[in-house]
Amino acid sequence: MKHLIFTSALLLNSLLAFGQITINAGDLPVIGLDIEQGVDTMPQSSLQPGGTGPNTWDFSDLEDHVTNNLYFRAPQGLPFSSQFPGATLAVDQGGFYQYIKLTSQIVQILGTAGNYQIDDTTSFDVSVPFSPPQTLLQLPATYNQAFDENIRQVIQLPLGVFFDSIRIVTNAHRVVKIDAYGMVKTPAGEFNSLRVKEHAASIDSTYAYAGGFWLLLDVSPYPDTSVNFSWWGKINGYTFPLAELEMAPDDIEHHVQSATWVKSISTGTHDESAQNPWLLYPNPARESVNIEWPEDLSGGRLELYDLSGRMVVQKNIIDQPERLNLRSLSPGVYTVVLKNRTGRIAGVKVLNVR
Repeated sequence: MKHLIFTSALLLNSLLAFGQITINAGDLPVIGLDIEQGVDTMPQSSLQPGGTGPNTWDFSDLEDHVTNNLYFRAPQGLPFSSQFPGATLAVDQGGFYQYIKLTSQIVQILGTAGNYQIDDTTSFDVSVPFSPPQTLLQLPATYNQAFDENIRQVIQLPLGVFFDSIRIVTNAHRVVKIDAYGMVKTPAGEFNSLRVKEHAASIDSTYAYAGGFWLLLDVSPYPDTSVNFSWWGKINGYTFPLAELEMAPDDIEHHVQSATWVKSISTGTHDESAQNPWLLYPNPARESVNIEWPEDLSGGRLELYDLSGRMVVQKNIIDQPERLNLRSLSPGVYTVVLKNRTGRIAGVKVLNVR
């Protein structure tokens, strides 16, 4: 009997270890988050993405050769935001912005934009919209989900030497599938995850503008292909690609060219008050929610955003604790943003309204 119980326990633990997760809109990053990534530019030759279906992956030996910082911001008022009117989130990457649309059904990249610095005296603005937007996930995202799409991006550069401008048009076909699930181990810890495989084939066409006309200069003779893998899982309450492997193009031995992994996800680390805990309860809520903050935020502001990025509630903070009436809101997922009297973000939480 003891042997039978022990065997059953092992089987149960195995099933739990390979439990399939589902990613919903309320799991994804919100306004005010900081994500720190490490990039291993020289991954070990033995590093492999592994097979499909239930699996485990050990990427704990990844190193941090380059650090990326991603800051999730409200798109309103940011540079280039007028070119991406459907954006609900913007990822600030130190002067370059990625504009994202998040709904309860899908998360998409609308495009990227920023100021490109050539040298100390020369720079120009670059805006790269995706038409149609590039899909990251269809929501809710589950194992075996798949989609394919054609996207087009246009990069225009003001050269002013032989031509007035150069335009590079990329047409790509993407095939994306959530093809595996299980525990992934990174230097940040061990996480339950869904693995997304993306195969893309793209063709570039280069045009030059001179004398009032666009001239075709070059077209790729063969499509450029790429294969990338990403492991989506939850860290500190938010779901994000915890590890990403970029495979070397046209490499029949499938070597990994670079690996990116999440070092940390935190709330509002740009502000001194961000490290202080605050409470939001009950959650989920129906008629009202209570908010408690250990410091005086009088003169500050409380803001509520829906999944479209629209501010649906704004309330001045007079005293602690605050009680927020939710009766006018439709059921769904909202982002609660707490700001101090100078307008800096003091905290961000996700609220589920029933």
